[in-house]
Amino acid sequence: MRDPVTFRKNLPDVAGLSESEAIHVLAHRGILNGMGDGSFQPRGLLNRAQFCAMVVRGLGLPAASSAGFTDVPAGQWYTDPINRAATFGAVNGMGNGTFEPGTDTNRAMMAVLLYRLAGSPSVEGQTEPFTDVEAGQWFYEAVVWAYNEGIVNGMSATTFAPGMKINRAQMVTMMYRYAGSPDVDASVLEGYTDADTLGF
Repeated sequence: MRDPVTFRKNLPDVAGLSESEAIHVLAHRGILNGMGDGSFQPRGLLNRAQFCAMVVRGLGLPAASSAGFTDVPAGQWYTDPINRAATFGAVNGMGNGTFEPGTDTNRAMMAVLLYRLAGSPSVEGQTEPFTDVEAGQWFYEAVVWAYNEGIVNGMSATTFAPGMKINRAQMVTMMYRYAGSPDVDASVLEGYTDADTLGF
């Protein structure tokens, strides 16, 4: 049995949030941060630079030299995490020498990242419930794998919505499930006052 994780994070906007446990666990482990004003902003979208920063903190990826993206100059807060994530193979550029750090992350991108981290296992014979995820698409294997591993759900019984932008709470939930949903002491989930429940 996994040992419970006991801690308290003062993020004022996660009360009643279905992803509260995931947020607390990852915040405690230093994988995610609040927004500087003490909030978490669970509905906030996550761009590719922020996405890389969370991945690098979560995996402890080693330092890396420049990945060569023309739009990732030296000295920016996101330069190091993007270089680390790209060198590790967790993320790719956009095919024209750019990374587009300000572009929002979508559900397909997140599934592909976790699939690569898992070693890109075969999905032969696995359940394929989504009509908008077809063989040959760049995210097909990743979504099928993530669904069968219980890391993602569809937006309905038959749709995944791969191009839908992902928010901060949803990304945290996927990372938390990928990590095996470690336990947290329920007492630390008290005192959060101003978030609506988010589904995923």
